[in-house]
Amino acid sequence: KEQPQSTGSSRLFAPYRSVGVVNSGRFHLVPHQNSAQAVVACPILDRFQLLQTDRLHPVLVSQSVQNRVEYLVTDPSLSITVVAHGKNQVDTITLFQRTQACSSLRLARKPWKIRDMVAMGRIKQEANERQENAAVIAMILGRTKEEDDGVPVVGDDEDETEDDENDSDGGHVDAQDDDESQGEIVILLATRTSIRIHRRIPISTICPTVALHPATYINKLLLGGDGACLVNIRSTKVLHTFTCLPDKTSITALEQAPAVDTVAMGTSQGRVHLVNLKHDKLLF
Repeated sequence: KEQPQSTGSSRLFAPYRSVGVVNSGRFHLVPHQNSAQAVVACPILDRFQLLQTDRLHPVLVSQSVQNRVEYLVTDPSLSITVVAHGKNQVDTITLFQRTQACSSLRLARKPWKIRDMVAMGRIKQEANERQENAAVIAMILGRTKEEDDGVPVVGDDEDETEDDENDSDGGHVDAQDDDESQGEIVILLATRTSIRIHRRIPISTICPTVALHPATYINKLLLGGDGACLVNIRSTKVLHTFTCLPDKTSITALEQAPAVDTVAMGTSQGRVHLVNLKHDKLLF
């Protein structure tokens, strides 16, 4: 008796595979104490969906924007989502209150574009004679590759060891007007009704393409690209430029390890390096 031919699919994993196929950009996971109530925000062409992780059923589908959504950050406590999109390059952000678009803001102009966005937490701010919560979002901007040799120019590496919390001068300089800057961090404050630029931080040590907010590192942002550096977004200083990585390493992914001070760095060569941030040491 002939055995029925397998279809090569599984009812259990079908929803997960479907999300991976139709997802058009980088998703954002919002963890919860109860893992069944965690939420995944997925960009799908010109919209985004919020899905619960227990069954990956859509619980919210947004209105469309003009262009394809590449990056997004969501804050369920404020019921807001900020998406990055653009026509020829990612240069615009839009604030959504649940499914409705509230406001848009253009952040980059050629040859710059948005490379990544990271949720940094929430703060209190004054609004209409009262305090309200605002989500702090770090936008990572970088220069596109030069047309002559295809390699972005990297500035001199300088390790900044001082962490002056009172120094905020220079945070509002537009790095896109500076020929020496290869990247820029734009700090946004997003409320339920508005979004505004709080601070700009020029980056000249590397050309960033990806970022991570390391666990237990308050106000710190790890940037990866043609190198790696640690930036304090409050003092606007580059605290350290990592030297433990192999030469000509191009970082394309960053992920927090379960161990404190340890981060996995994926490269364009298909390798994964485990790095101790505290001691600037390559573990393997």
